[in-house]
Amino acid sequence: LLAELGGAPVLQRSSKLQSLTDGPNLAVIGPEQPARAELLRKGGWTVFENPNAKTGQASSLKTGLKHVPNDADQILILLADMPLVPDAHINALIAAMQPGIEAVMTESDGTLMPPAIFSKAQIADLMAVDGDMGAKGVFKTLRNTRTVQLDPTKAMDIDAVEDLERAQELIDG
Repeated sequence: LLAELGGAPVLQRSSKLQSLTDGPNLAVIGPEQPARAELLRKGGWTVFENPNAKTGQASSLKTGLKHVPNDADQILILLADMPLVPDAHINALIAAMQPGIEAVMTESDGTLMPPAIFSKAQIADLMAVDGDMGAKGVFKTLRNTRTVQLDPTKAMDIDAVEDLERAQELIDG
């Protein structure tokens, strides 16, 4: 996440999407990651450490959800390793989250994935996920949902050096 992509760390590119929302920006990082914490704080994020990060993504989701303010109506879930998601996609998710809609999730190449928005009413269900299960399992149980399509080249996540190289090629054109 600290590797450079298009002139900025991957994490910095991903964290700029928070500027599209008007609520508090909460970030969850693993233990002993001071460089990530500093970069996020400089970008306006409130950072929380997940001491159980190695147990799977559910523990990070729960760590963040514990800090959602009581007056929040919706929760936007972003992943730091998806730096190519464009502002327009986040705006489309926000626009799709109309009254009565329980959640809006990204769909790319037939796969549901973050970024996603859930109504606050879904926090209890999201808090019940375990292991490497994320919000997708909760989304599939809901009845009033929508999806927003995202080009697979914009939906890629950076998990390895090869991913970083491919993302750089996409940025360079």
